[in-house]
Amino acid sequence: MPVDRPHPSPACIQYDRKGGRPRTTLRRDRDEDAKQMGQTWGQLERLAQNRDA
Repeated sequence: MPVDRPHPSPACIQYDRKGGRPRTTLRRDRDEDAKQMGQTWGQLERLAQNRDA
């Protein structure tokens, strides 16, 4: 005897990534990169301003 199901089985559903707060923001990513280089963001900013183009 077949069972009427109002929704598809869970195996058929495609789950999309939900919106909301990103795991890493641009600022956190930037600060992490600066920390790996052993400098602060302010030091890197000054280096970028003083470099020869």
